[in-house]
Amino acid sequence: MVFHLIDLAIDFGRSKGVDGEKIVKDLLRKENDSKETALHEAVRAGDNQMVTLLMTYDPELATFPKEGTSPLYLSVLLEKDIIAKTLYGMSQGNVLSYSGPDGQNALHVAVLRSKAMTRLLLEWNKNLTTKSDKNGSTPLHFASSRTVTNKNWVYLHNIISVLLVPFMRNLHLKDILEANGAALYQPDDGGMFPIHVAASVGEKWAVETFVRMYPSSAGLRDKRGRTFLHVAVENKKVQLNLVNLTGQTPRDIAYNKIPAGMHNNQSTQDLVHCALSQAGAMNGSCRHDRFIEDCKAIDQQKSDDLVHCALIQAGAMNGSCRHDRFIEDCKAIDQQKSDGESKKEELQKLKDATQTMAIGSVLIVTVTFGAIFALPGGYRADDQPNGGTPTLAGRYIFDAFVIANTLAFICSSISTTSLLYSGSPLFNIPSRTIFLEAAFYFMKTSITCLITTFTLGMYMALAPVARSTAIVVCVISPLVVLCNSIRYWVKRLALVPSYFVRMGPIWTLGFLASHIFFYSVFEFWPLIFIFAWVSHGRNHT
Repeated sequence: MVFHLIDLAIDFGRSKGVDGEKIVKDLLRKENDSKETALHEAVRAGDNQMVTLLMTYDPELATFPKEGTSPLYLSVLLEKDIIAKTLYGMSQGNVLSYSGPDGQNALHVAVLRSKAMTRLLLEWNKNLTTKSDKNGSTPLHFASSRTVTNKNWVYLHNIISVLLVPFMRNLHLKDILEANGAALYQPDDGGMFPIHVAASVGEKWAVETFVRMYPSSAGLRDKRGRTFLHVAVENKKVQLNLVNLTGQTPRDIAYNKIPAGMHNNQSTQDLVHCALSQAGAMNGSCRHDRFIEDCKAIDQQKSDDLVHCALIQAGAMNGSCRHDRFIEDCKAIDQQKSDGESKKEELQKLKDATQTMAIGSVLIVTVTFGAIFALPGGYRADDQPNGGTPTLAGRYIFDAFVIANTLAFICSSISTTSLLYSGSPLFNIPSRTIFLEAAFYFMKTSITCLITTFTLGMYMALAPVARSTAIVVCVISPLVVLCNSIRYWVKRLALVPSYFVRMGPIWTLGFLASHIFFYSVFEFWPLIFIFAWVSHGRNHT
């Protein structure tokens, strides 16, 4: 169709006595309201044949528009590497536009997308390394701000750390620095150098690469006089509690090794020692490990977090922005939200949730405690051997019943204890929230164990005389546990059509299988433990 339209334009021009090629070029260079030509649409559609056709009729088409998003930038953004090579190879004299929105160029987005395309752009135009956007950020600032992750890995469970494998960015950085090391010494409008950006987001590979290749970069200061170490400490990206082979922490070395000096009537070593102490540094002799527990129940996961996880799992690409500034914007939004919701309202929510959950938790503790003294089958008479012991003791189902009841009692007791802490005004709001989430998880687990206890008890009582009824009870009872997880599965099944279209049936089935497996292990571990332990105990009795 496009080929015929171009031929018609040529014939029309000749009929009017006008150069047909000029008419075609004017037609192809026409821009829409977004300042995009037909070449942009061909790039967006991923049609390399169409791109080749358009470039054949106008080898200078890739230089338009003069300002704004160029076809090359768009192809790099969409990871259309073949099209990018076509645009460069078919451009007259290999001259084309590298421009992008907000003053960016193609290299700004290439460092966030593809190592191969980054190298190609550096071969085509090394001057791109020092070109800055409207905020003064160079491509090296962008490359320093975010670790590229392998988007084929998935979130297995929200309590397990995100299993994403970081892409070794220092290969990117080496390519840029080898092409033009001057970019490392070029600050943005905020006075931050690439090494400051890397330190602000914890990009230790980037910092190591900068210092190794250009040692003087370690002394660069921003407009506030901060080195990269200042920035890392302010953003909590430095561990001050690590010990060396002799058991010394930075605080120990600072106290013993810093030369003495005077500043405000205090020696330099005392100032450094005081600063490290205030920053939370510990002595080597009293070093302790921090334990961070994230017990968010999977069905409590926020919708926005779930959408974010789904986008990453389906291979969605990040935008062309610096990650450190993206984090700052998110913090600003969170701060606005926290300002909108008063501390009093948060405390009221915690209080209401604690009171509601405490009723159920204490009820489960009471039921499980009473069940251990009202065992199925009763007790042996005192005049019988082992008098006073359970009649059914030693049987597989009975042993599983006891273990299930014990786990239900333990989990509900932990939940009750956590609720005591979550409702106590002696703890701050974040700590009380963690205790409340822990209580919710353990109460869910205790419900699973309680249903298991009920099912096993009914089976023991009915199986000898009404086996069919006992089997029906065993089939119906787990519906309570499944209902407890219905919200989680409804949310994820709603995403399956999108996964299927974007990633294909094989990936979608593998994704669902992995989620079912890991979720089942995490949520139903008590069942695994109960029957595995009983089987093990019977085999080793």
